[in-house]
Amino acid sequence: MTYAQGFLAAPGLAGWKDFMLRRAARILPLYWAVLAGSLLVAWAAYGQLSPPRGGFTVNVPDPLPDILLNLLLVQSWSLTHSALVPAWSISTEWAAYLLFPLLVRLLLRPGWRMALLGLALAVAMLAAAIWITAHDGLQHGGPLDASSGEVPGPLLRCTAGFMLGMLGFRLAGHPGIAWLGSDGAALLLGGLLAVLWLFGPSDALIYPLLPAVVLCTALNRGHAAALFSWAPLHRLGVLSYAIYLLHYQFAGALHWLEQALGARLPAGLGPVLAAAVIFGLLLGTASAGAPPGGAAGPPPDTRPAAASCRRGTGWAAGLRGQGKGAGPRGQGKGAGPRGQGKGAGPRGRGRVPAQGAGACRAWLARPWPCEKGLVCELRMIMDN
Repeated sequence: MTYAQGFLAAPGLAGWKDFMLRRAARILPLYWAVLAGSLLVAWAAYGQLSPPRGGFTVNVPDPLPDILLNLLLVQSWSLTHSALVPAWSISTEWAAYLLFPLLVRLLLRPGWRMALLGLALAVAMLAAAIWITAHDGLQHGGPLDASSGEVPGPLLRCTAGFMLGMLGFRLAGHPGIAWLGSDGAALLLGGLLAVLWLFGPSDALIYPLLPAVVLCTALNRGHAAALFSWAPLHRLGVLSYAIYLLHYQFAGALHWLEQALGARLPAGLGPVLAAAVIFGLLLGTASAGAPPGGAAGPPPDTRPAAASCRRGTGWAAGLRGQGKGAGPRGQGKGAGPRGQGKGAGPRGRGRVPAQGAGACRAWLARPWPCEKGLVCELRMIMDN
């Protein structure tokens, strides 16, 4: 949702072009590299582009149309199967990117009428995907296990998911769901997901929980947020796209190494050692292929800036001469537009320093939801 405000502020061809160029720069280079490398390895190792399953996973039975459709990332638009198995979802996401300006206008404009229409449309898409999965004659692991690009199920499922995510973004600032940001809600949702994942009769029961999980992780400022901000987990997030693209290609190597080590090592040790070796190779390869912009290290700690904003509420209000300061210990009246009089900065000792203003502006630029009205209030004050 990084680009949503840009589309709302400046809809049109220019905004859409900039958005697509940014997404293409993020997705296509690594995708094309993995696709080309996989085809070359399959041809060199097996003499064909559709080697048997269990070896090197790539599937191009009809090279001319299949390679072209896969290069354009349109293979899963009910056209053909994906040469790289995981790339079916990248193809459907590419379609959602093309539709994104329209979805923003439908789901994020003021008023709830169009948003509710979008919700109904998303639910109808999911229902259609479930119906297609039940009747397409293909093998599936559940009613929403739609990943075969020859039928429209994957495209419907992905687009509906994007729409539900955008509606979740819209709900993030609503005070009625603030409880979702608590650690208790995170624990409850995590437990429900685990139980349904292990024992649930259908993936259709898991899907409705996913928007709530996204909202929970977005709103949480407690232990859950600290966990996902942990540097190793953040690094895995940076590498996740590369890992996702590559993991199927390492599955054959894992299977072979398990067999080779299992014949020479004590029972149970072979698979563990094989998994450690292959996962290490996968992480190393993913690190080499990760986009440079994504490897800048852990996300910045915004808590000092947030605290500066809270201390500076009275100072910001003073810029508009709106009466008493609202800092945690502010003890004087807000200053006028040019800062005459006492400010209500930290501990009531004058205005927040200039770097505090910069920290506030940087913090407000991030897509935080409104926390007890603070973010909304400061945005209003600084924008005016």
